Amino acid sequence: MKLAAILTLVVSASAQTYSAHSGWSFTDTLQTASDILVADVTAGSAVDNGSQVTVKATLHVVRVLGGDIAPGADLALEWQYQPGPGEGPAVTTKVAQTRGLWFVHKNPQGTLEPLKAGAMGSMGGVFLPLGAGIPSGPLSYTDAQPLQSKVAREIGSAIEDLEKNLPSVASSCNPSTTMPPTAPLWKVRRPPRTIR
Repeated sequence: MKLAAILTLVVSASAQTYSAHSGWSFTDTLQTASDILVADVTAGSAVDNGSQVTVKATLHVVRVLGGDIAPGADLALEWQYQPGPGEGPAVTTKVAQTRGLWFVHKNPQGTLEPLKAGAMGSMGGVFLPLGAGIPSGPLSYTDAQPLQSKVAREIGSAIEDLEKNLPSVASSCNPSTTMPPTAPLWKVRRPPRTIR
């Protein structure tokens, strides 16, 4: 049941356009990508000029869901993005060494370019963060499965990793010091309005 819910969520989300004025959709990303892969960012640098961030990163390919790039390959990518509100140079100039699901496209010059993978996210949303593990159990997949199924299972596995780690994050917080006491909304009473 849990797997069905996750897969339904991912597949339905993949068919939606997140912004009517931006023109971006996850479906477009899937159709445009020449290669879809799980890769680790092993090195990188970023320059923020105040209105645009230029990122250079080296990826080490862990798994290939679709395309011609071989697992174990090292790729050099470069991309630009506009930082979001509150993303100053203290945030944008750091390139985290992390694992992600990457959608890349080979341009006419033969250079690989990352495609937008999400409406929001670090480093311009060009990858979906993944856990260190491999999808297992009901989320495992084979090379013969359809690409959308492999992508959905990678995302489902990332959601499960997040769910497993939430209790440890939640237990490290002391609610009495991190959250002010609040009353449930149904118990909040507003003062009577006076009409003049």
